[in-house]
Amino acid sequence: MKKIISLILCLAMMLALPVFASDAAETAEPSDPAQTAEPSETAEPAEGSGAEETEEPAEAETVTVSLRVEGISENLAVWKDAQVAGKAGELTAADAVRALVGEENYVETEGPYGVYFTSLYGEEEGLGAYGGWNYCVNGQSPSVSMGQYVLEGGEDIVVYYGDLNTLYPAVAVEEGVLTLTASGWQEGEDGEWVQVESPIPGVTVYWDGEELGQTGEDGSIALPQDEPGEHSVQIRKDGEAIEGEEGRFMPAVVRLAADTTVTVEPSQIFTDLPADHRAYQAVTELYEAGVVGGKGNGLFGTEDVLTRAEAVVMLYRLAGEPVTTEPAGQALDTGAWYYDAANWAISLNIFQREGVFDPNAAVTGGELASYIAIYSEQAVTPPRDLMHENITRGDAAIMLAELL
Repeated sequence: MKKIISLILCLAMMLALPVFASDAAETAEPSDPAQTAEPSETAEPAEGSGAEETEEPAEAETVTVSLRVEGISENLAVWKDAQVAGKAGELTAADAVRALVGEENYVETEGPYGVYFTSLYGEEEGLGAYGGWNYCVNGQSPSVSMGQYVLEGGEDIVVYYGDLNTLYPAVAVEEGVLTLTASGWQEGEDGEWVQVESPIPGVTVYWDGEELGQTGEDGSIALPQDEPGEHSVQIRKDGEAIEGEEGRFMPAVVRLAADTTVTVEPSQIFTDLPADHRAYQAVTELYEAGVVGGKGNGLFGTEDVLTRAEAVVMLYRLAGEPVTTEPAGQALDTGAWYYDAANWAISLNIFQREGVFDPNAAVTGGELASYIAIYSEQAVTPPRDLMHENITRGDAAIMLAELL
């Protein structure tokens, strides 16, 4: 009987164990916090995991070039510092022309010396004596075709229509003289071919749109220097008349770019008065008006102290050199270069009638201001705080120019 009861109790305990285990699992805390950590949202993929990375697209390579297309009678197109898709050291001059001109505006062909263009903007080869499209790079004629000339960047390309006699000019301007030369190949005494520069005579030069004249045998012509600033310049020399096209000629010399200018610097009247001097403009205006002159040897005496004689002569000329019949009260040398001016100044009471006129006495800025006020009834302030200091001829000119 006891065995039966013991067996029943054991069986009941075995049936209850899963329930106790289940409850323990629901209430137990994890022994290791790492077991419950959630994966980071920003975790980087492990190296070698095969995850793909997104790369920025590489920028397309370009080459900077300038291109000008000169037709028979006019400029046809121009680009400055244009960006052409391609790689430096691989892009050719022909590639640049294609890209900029556009396929609708050119016809090209392959010749024994490489690619060349037979038509640009409707102007086809074959006019005149072997007329066709030629090119220069940085002012020089390459020895290879446009399809073979490789660009490095920064080149200035000119494609022009011409024949065997058309010259591409190099332009130089020095000391107001424009000179045109052309580069060519010549066989030397040793049999070697060398590049030489030759003058281009008979070229008509236009200055600000007006015909100026023609270059002489030395390829030069003097440019006007009387108007400082920038001036447009253009050239023209006609070659053979083009058969069947009235009034059109093959260019003997390639035109300059339409925006070509020459800068005329202000002329230096006196060697001691550079264009950037503070008194340059005033002295120039007074000189052109006949009010001031130099001291000889090309000098104005810009930094020399102004004397009374110089001051009265300048004022006298500003007044138009009026005739004064009344003799001065002061004793003056009637043969002195300043006599008429001093006599006039004394008659206006610029100087007292009594006493002695000292022509060599220095003049202060304040004194010159008083002379001007008596003569013109205008108040002119001395420059640079020279009211009580001796004034130079240059600074005096600045004051007197206000009366012009």
